[in-house]
Amino acid sequence: MLRYSSEEACNILRYTREEACNMLRYSSEEACNILRNTNEGACNMLRYSSGVRAKQAAKALQVMTRSPAQDKEALQYSRLPEIARILRNLFIVEKKGVLPMDFVIEKLGHSYRENLTSFELKEHVHLLLRLLPGWLVLHNIRNTNYLKLSKNGDMSKVTNKLESLAAKKNNLTLLST
Repeated sequence: MLRYSSEEACNILRYTREEACNMLRYSSEEACNILRNTNEGACNMLRYSSGVRAKQAAKALQVMTRSPAQDKEALQYSRLPEIARILRNLFIVEKKGVLPMDFVIEKLGHSYRENLTSFELKEHVHLLLRLLPGWLVLHNIRNTNYLKLSKNGDMSKVTNKLESLAAKKNNLTLLST
């Protein structure tokens, strides 16, 4: 931890720079210029790091003060891009345009890197259905839910949209508190 503010530290560095130039008495002015440049760079770094520390503290305060519901929603949105990629790969591997919802949830549970319950995975799939209505469609036939994935959907556009929504949701939950 610094005991001095960044301005005080810069003043101390400036003082020691001048004193060092006088004490060293090099025949070359280059040594003094090197010391000046080094200390000015150190001052700039101290100013930069204090600004970064202030931003980190503000972000940590915002994260600590947001509600659990906002936390859960931001976490759900951050998981969506990877779940969408796994979902698309599942349809490609199975070589089918329509798959039963229970089968999809089971396969997603095995493929996703975190251990999520089937209820949580269903919430994520329903969120995908709501956010991307043309890309993923839910059909209920004879009391069985089926998912249909659009063949014309561009995965890069879908992923970019989900990532931007996740970033926006995370920023909005940070700024709303």
